[in-house]
Amino acid sequence: NNPGPCGVVFQLSPPGSQGDLWSESVVHTFRGIPDGAFPASPLTFDQQGNLYGTTTEGGTGPCTDGEGTTLGCGIMFKVTPPEAGAASTETVLYNFRPSESSPYAGLVFGPAAVLYGTADYDVFRLIPPAKVGDPWTRQVLYQFTEGISGTITSSSLIFDPSGNLYGTTSASGLSGYGTVYELSPPAKKGGKWRETTLHTFTGDFDTEQPRGKLLRSPNGALYGATSTSLKRSNGAVFKIIP
Repeated sequence: NNPGPCGVVFQLSPPGSQGDLWSESVVHTFRGIPDGAFPASPLTFDQQGNLYGTTTEGGTGPCTDGEGTTLGCGIMFKVTPPEAGAASTETVLYNFRPSESSPYAGLVFGPAAVLYGTADYDVFRLIPPAKVGDPWTRQVLYQFTEGISGTITSSSLIFDPSGNLYGTTSASGLSGYGTVYELSPPAKKGGKWRETTLHTFTGDFDTEQPRGKLLRSPNGALYGATSTSLKRSNGAVFKIIP
């Protein structure tokens, strides 16, 4: 059931002498089932130097292709750096289910070591267990639908100092070319997160289909990049001023 070569986590180390090439070492090799396949997201460090990321296939989720071959639905994983003379260790923290699109964007840490991420149609968080070895819990914070707020939430999230989340969608919105959005946490525990569309891309002289992670300046301006537009086929860098 393994789909063959499934990707790796690698490390690049700087050269000892200026002008020499960097050296590459493989930190972990994915095997498909049960430990994940085809990592597509950036990696995230915790304060102890562990790496967190996701794969788009593999794991033990019961996803299959059109011919019934088990592929797995993707995983969230943790790679622990090696101790002296030992190898790195990969741990599967969460197996995505068929109803949960596995994320292509990177994860970001929030308070209490909770990880936040995006899938095609939702923003979610993964909550660590109270007891080591128990499963993580996935909670959807906001579900996108075709319409004003946009869909295909393929960018990593960022926080502001007040705990609001920012990201982009690359489709839908008022004009069909994607949006920049803000998600505000509920005022009371157990309440709903509130989505605010900060900008709708229009194509034409505006840009369209934002990709990648936003950056936020100290004054609250948001910077990002788009992959294309009707007037600028090679994309553009944009700034959104509050």
